[in-house]
Amino acid sequence: MADRLTALIVGASRGLGLALTEEWLKRDARVVATVRSDSQELKTLQNRFPGSLEIKIVDVVDGASVHTLRDALGDRTFDVLFVNAGICRAIEKTPSTVDEHDFVDMMLTNFHLPKSSLIMLVAALAGTERVLAAYADAVVSAIGERADGERAPVAIAAYSLGAFPAPLVWQRVRARLVIFVNAMIPRPGETPGTWWDNVGWEQARTAAARRNGYSPDFDLDTYFLHDIPADLRQQMLGHDVAQSPGPFGDKCLFDEWPGLPLHVIAGRDDRFFPVELQQRVARERLGVEPDVVPGGHLAALSRPAELAAALARYL
Repeated sequence: MADRLTALIVGASRGLGLALTEEWLKRDARVVATVRSDSQELKTLQNRFPGSLEIKIVDVVDGASVHTLRDALGDRTFDVLFVNAGICRAIEKTPSTVDEHDFVDMMLTNFHLPKSSLIMLVAALAGTERVLAAYADAVVSAIGERADGERAPVAIAAYSLGAFPAPLVWQRVRARLVIFVNAMIPRPGETPGTWWDNVGWEQARTAAARRNGYSPDFDLDTYFLHDIPADLRQQMLGHDVAQSPGPFGDKCLFDEWPGLPLHVIAGRDDRFFPVELQQRVARERLGVEPDVVPGGHLAALSRPAELAAALARYL
């Protein structure tokens, strides 16, 4: 008898997460489903499918809670990882109309934290030698039907390490353009682990530090948080998640750049990927001149209005 499919669904209390849990159970899968608090709906499914559903209490806003889940999973592996967790407190507004505090809260809870959970848990996927492919799977799943059929093609925005899954995404969806933001722009067949030496990152980083008067010794405050407002830094405490080493040995499997408009946005104040480095890599690899905007590597948090305006110019 073939092994049963196993699925880990993060955020299964309602909506798509709950529906996917039920669907996989109907297909005789073993499912681990997470919720922030007790869910009567999941308990009902647990009774309908005895021995097939395991419920875990996890809050993606709490990094320690996600760590606890990862530790509890031990060496178990999954065929499917679906991260669906998120909230929208200001449901009557859109990201463009909420105030700055609510915008940051929405970004942290609905984008950054689920993404961090994905990075932390992706090692539990069967066949983790294809971590970049798993990242691309998550993006394609999020795009869903919006890139199919007669619907308008999507714009792909790839931030930092997200540039490496981007080619795997545009091969699978209908896209109209690609925007790289403070990005590790890859070459075909390159791995994230070799990118640093290939582009001369260490030399560029330390040269920029000496030129601009900050320490060449790497630390998070100097290179990532230096331009984040103090109140936002306070909100971010406890949400940091260590980067999984999983993707750094994966080759970025694509043959050539797509026949789509390619754009690059570089943070003027990025200390992790200095703007001079980003400009050189964009010119050498894409033949594109970056659009330089205010902000460091985490410009989405430090200068969201300026970054949003730069993105909107291409959309």
